[in-house]
Amino acid sequence: MVMGSVMRTCSYVLPFVVVVLMVVWMGTTLTSYTVTSDDTVEAKSLSGFAWAPNDGRVFNWHPVLMSFGLLFCSSQAILIFVTKPYSHHVNKMIHVACHTCAIVSVIVGLVAVVRFHNEHDIKNFYSLHSWIGLATLLVFASQYALGFLAFFYPGVQVKLRMLLVPYHIGLGVGIVALVGITTVAGVMEKLMFNRSCNLHGTLDGLKVKGYQSWDCVLGNTIGLLILVAVLSLASAIWLSKHSPSDDSKHN
Repeated sequence: MVMGSVMRTCSYVLPFVVVVLMVVWMGTTLTSYTVTSDDTVEAKSLSGFAWAPNDGRVFNWHPVLMSFGLLFCSSQAILIFVTKPYSHHVNKMIHVACHTCAIVSVIVGLVAVVRFHNEHDIKNFYSLHSWIGLATLLVFASQYALGFLAFFYPGVQVKLRMLLVPYHIGLGVGIVALVGITTVAGVMEKLMFNRSCNLHGTLDGLKVKGYQSWDCVLGNTIGLLILVAVLSLASAIWLSKHSPSDDSKHN
């Protein structure tokens, strides 16, 4: 019981913390680093948010909206059926609303990164992050559509719904894992592009070797928190379906 409570609390809190830190990273600290021929490390701020044409800060909406939609909104949608605070109908409405909010957020986030790439002559969907991301979005959209038809659309037989529940839950856990992998891969990719970690040269008049910028520290922290959040959510789902009291009945 205690472990389940801890996992649920982490599942509620950590996705929110990740989104807040992502806003801080993209909005205030995002920086790219370049090492010149004389070993000088030059820093260029990329932080802030914009939607104007050809503004590089359009990209910064992508990590924020994706983490908000796929991690935060989806986790809240799942947890509503773990904690079951209201009637089944109300819980179902909240579940659908959270996932719908996630889809809207993801669409805008996807538009932001595609726009940024097109306006800066960068090829779309070339990296492992983008490939895993597309697979995640495809599975997520399929899960949403099938779940809506099976569990929300009236007229479906109760027996069929009960038959589909384990598959719906299992696929949901798989999507949570994919979201974690995709998001962490995106964080790693951004840190690599910006050369935020392991800097060598002269930075602000000081000789540095293996220097980790605040970008690097913040990005790595976000990555770790994402993994803990995903593990906590998966554990909360498992524990809600396999309580110790249930196990003792079979022993």
